[in-house]
Amino acid sequence: MTRRVLHVVTNVGHYDDPSHPTGLWLSELTHAWQVFEEHGFEQRIVSPQGGASPLEPRSLKFPSYDRTAKAWHADPARMALLEHTSRPDQIDSAHYDAISFTGGHAVMYDFPESEGLQRITREIWERGGIVSSVCHGYCGLLNTRLSDGSLLVAGRKASPGRKRCSPAWTSSSRTTPRRR
Repeated sequence: MTRRVLHVVTNVGHYDDPSHPTGLWLSELTHAWQVFEEHGFEQRIVSPQGGASPLEPRSLKFPSYDRTAKAWHADPARMALLEHTSRPDQIDSAHYDAISFTGGHAVMYDFPESEGLQRITREIWERGGIVSSVCHGYCGLLNTRLSDGSLLVAGRKASPGRKRCSPAWTSSSRTTPRRR
């Protein structure tokens, strides 16, 4: 059986001040994508509104702009995936074994209030699937309520992300959080 992973990216392209751009921290998608690809997983990208996911300009500089990010950025087919992300209402969560929330500062603006992402996350979690995040991606989990009304993150432990990032909430009914 083919395993499927749903990656979540942002649609936000700037902070409150439009002269300050932000967006997806590219390597936080590309690292996971590469590992899943090497292990034969099918992958799809969703964003709160669907459509384009802008890139955080700072993620395109050293040290974050590494081999995987450069390769993705140079590949028109991969970049097209970020121009045409799916909307949550286009996603049947039953087709996915895991959901992975990417990071970057922009996600703090559109992940927390996305009811569509909350629905997908709840359904994957309650089926025993894996719910994960990297860096600021944990914001997508904070307001997710389970069918019983409790918060997904209630009583869960944070697994530390990279030193420069906020903690990431990770969990699955089949795994335990661990340090990188």
